[in-house]
Amino acid sequence: MVEAAKAVYRALGCQGLARVDLFYTPGGEVVLNEVNTMPGFTSYSRYPRMMAAAGMPLSEVADRLIGLALARGRAGKGAAHGE
Repeated sequence: MVEAAKAVYRALGCQGLARVDLFYTPGGEVVLNEVNTMPGFTSYSRYPRMMAAAGMPLSEVADRLIGLALARGRAGKGAAHGE
C-alpha cells in the first residue's frame, strides 16, 4: 500500500505536503480514493497524526516542509517563480 501511495504521489508530480488515500476492496485490490494536496495541518488533523504514528512529530514535519520550500525557491522552482 505504501509503495502504491508513493507511485501515485510521484506520477502526479506532487511536492512537499500531500496525503494519498487508498483503500482495499473486499477482493484485496488497492484503489485510489483521493489525493489531498493540502490536508489539515492542526494537531487534530489526520495528516499530523499519521506522521506522528510514523515517528515524525508535527514540529519535524513543519521543519522539513519549510526546508523543502526554501530549497525549491533557491532552485528557481515553484509557484513564486511562475510554475
